Amino acid sequence: ISREVRHLEGERTQSRMLSVRGVCRPAVDEALDAARAQDTTCDVVVALRNGAQAFTLSGSPAHLERVRRIIASGAEAHNASLVRKERGGTPVQPVFDVLPVAAPFHNPVLAEAGEETQRWVNACGLDLHRAHEIITAITVSPCDWPEALSAALSHAQESAGDATPVLLSMGPGAALRTATAPLVAGQCLIYADASSAALRDALTAPGASLPPSASWEEYA
Repeated sequence: ISREVRHLEGERTQSRMLSVRGVCRPAVDEALDAARAQDTTCDVVVALRNGAQAFTLSGSPAHLERVRRIIASGAEAHNASLVRKERGGTPVQPVFDVLPVAAPFHNPVLAEAGEETQRWVNACGLDLHRAHEIITAITVSPCDWPEALSAALSHAQESAGDATPVLLSMGPGAALRTATAPLVAGQCLIYADASSAALRDALTAPGASLPPSASWEEYA
């Protein structure tokens, strides 16, 4: 992957993933269409859907900045129309976070990197029957995190039987916790954050206990 990044636009250490929150999917798609209309080389895609109004975009730094400006400009125009009472609705306040990720994961531009990884797997003689599926999921395929998480939880709850399922979050970093915690709240499972060495040490320290589970079924 690092070799493929060298051929992409921008410095190798520049971020190639951008978190966008507070806007709906149609607004994001419109911004992507507008960016591609301005520059046909725009390589930005929706890499992950983290929620109804939470997405992660991936692509070259300059193109990510172009999309960010378009989304911000669209929000400003929307809010101005509310002030002028030209339309109803609520203000849109997009939140952008540049992620410390130097490769545009879940993006077709990494297709060659995925193919190279598959060649390494074959050359090493690794017996990974799901290798191609895993490599593709990481490099080029978009991820719908709520959908993937729901499927995983359903499987875990079936396997746990009468026991309480435990979801152990290994990261990377706090980003996964931010995307996951709201989705699993109240679902009668134990969610343990182990995304850093310090958190893992705390979970395994003598006398440590897992966080309590909570169920919102009684309020349904």
